[in-house]
Amino acid sequence: MISRAMFTNTTWNRYGDKISSLELCNFLNVNNKMLSYDILKERNHINFNVMEYLRIQTVIRQTISSHSHRLILTAAKIQDFLLKKRTRAKHFRLYLRESNYDISKCKPSKSRYEWCEETLNNTREARFYSLWNMNFFTMEIREFAFDLVNNRLKFNASKAKFLENFSASCVFCVKSLILPAQKETLKHFFLHCPISSRFFMEYFTDFLQNKPIQAEHYFALIGAPPELTYNNGLILNSEIILVNFFLVKCKKRRQLPILSNLHSFIAWNRDLFLNSSKYRNAWNTWNIWVD
Repeated sequence: MISRAMFTNTTWNRYGDKISSLELCNFLNVNNKMLSYDILKERNHINFNVMEYLRIQTVIRQTISSHSHRLILTAAKIQDFLLKKRTRAKHFRLYLRESNYDISKCKPSKSRYEWCEETLNNTREARFYSLWNMNFFTMEIREFAFDLVNNRLKFNASKAKFLENFSASCVFCVKSLILPAQKETLKHFFLHCPISSRFFMEYFTDFLQNKPIQAEHYFALIGAPPELTYNNGLILNSEIILVNFFLVKCKKRRQLPILSNLHSFIAWNRDLFLNSSKYRNAWNTWNIWVD
């Protein structure tokens, strides 16, 4: 990787033994980025000249690019990620994929089940919670799924606390003249808003025809019933995420949802998802499953 030819005779004669013993980690910071010129010299006690540093930098960057899938981040506190501006799902993956956390003690999960007046089921919640990590979803939908299961979606009631002259009222209720409009919270939007709930139920009553499942409006927040097989649960949960995503998009545009537009939106995404063998196998299982 790094050879004798990269250094001047002076540098090699003075530090050849040290240079030969250096490992990749000696050139990287905690984020697997190349150390700056001054820090590299100070940390390794080797007085590289600028041209030598640039040669090393080129080799290190090529190595990182070629073997990025094999690099493991060194230990870091999750608080460092939480404090970042515009934190996204990708910042949490290392922790939520590999940490052995007890989902029954997860506050967002407990809150959603309390709102739905249902007993928290670990199997059901683990399946619904893991949706944000499904690689057949687009990144926008994965980000949405992550925010949904962690109760991070921002609705008008939250925004009104920080913005002057901003209405906390539910957009769908106002547009439909359901007055006085309730405050638009996550709980209201998915569970109690007449427009969202009726739209959700209308779609899933049709989608679940000939299936031994009765659609419930609270599926929007806790996902598919736990008695379903994994593949059938995956398909139903994927549909739930898509419908929720569509509703929130309509709300942001201040437009009432239209069922024909939802069908087009889901059909387009399903064609994309079917490129994934995981989703395709689950979809085939779903289609042969009848009451």
